[in-house]
Amino acid sequence: AINYTKKKDFAKANFYAEKAVEIAENGKDPHRIINAYSALFDAQHKAGHIKEAYDNLYFVRHLEERIMSIEKTEIIAEMDA
Repeated sequence: AINYTKKKDFAKANFYAEKAVEIAENGKDPHRIINAYSALFDAQHKAGHIKEAYDNLYFVRHLEERIMSIEKTEIIAEMDA
């Protein structure tokens, strides 16, 4: 998706970014999900799909905050153990 975004082929960029999101969500790895949604945001934003891009950016930021919170909780639990 990133390469197509750079080439300004936004239809293909969106298509492959959406596929990346689908694959990442099936894999359940939050970091891959963040990367996939970030690529989708970038493609949508540069294509002028502002609302969809904003929705994906909001989702990514929220997911990043949740992951950071979980990781901090795990570190504190390890320190207390």
